[in-house]
Amino acid sequence: FMHFSAGYAVVGSMVDTGMLTFGQALVTLILGSMIIITMIYLKYLVPLYLALFGKDGVRVAVIAYAASMTAKVACIGIVMLIFF
Repeated sequence: FMHFSAGYAVVGSMVDTGMLTFGQALVTLILGSMIIITMIYLKYLVPLYLALFGKDGVRVAVIAYAASMTAKVACIGIVMLIFF
């Protein structure tokens, strides 16, 4: 739950030392970004969409969040196919 750049640095050093493979590092970073996106939606985007769209803002936020998570899951699947 630190800044995302700290995660990049830690994963990068783990790849350099051989603790993680490149594919494992990609999956780790994508999973981490899924957590960050969830936090961003809850903290910023749901209130924004509620302010912009009223009660429909929740529906807009859920649809946007679902699309974002679907894209991340697809990315993980592609990485798994390529590297594992």
